Amino acid sequence: MKRAIRKCTARTPRSALTPVGLVMELDATGRVVRTWLDTDTAVATCLGEAVKTAVFYAPPKAPFLTSMDMSWSR
Repeated sequence: MKRAIRKCTARTPRSALTPVGLVMELDATGRVVRTWLDTDTAVATCLGEAVKTAVFYAPPKAPFLTSMDMSWSR
C-alpha cells in the first residue's frame, strides 16, 4: 500500500492533496472485489485502481467491507 500511495501522489504537490475515503469489499481470501471512493480526484482514482490488485488478510466472513480514510497532513 505504501508503494501505491507514493506512486499515486508523486506528481501532485502536497498542498493540492485532498482527503480520500476508500471502501473495499473483500472476498474470502482477502482479495479486493469492489471499491467505492468518496471523491473523483486523480489521486483517489489511482489508489482505487491500485488496491484492486492488493491482497489483504482473509476476513472472518465474506463478503467483508472495510474502509480507509487518508489525509496528507503531518
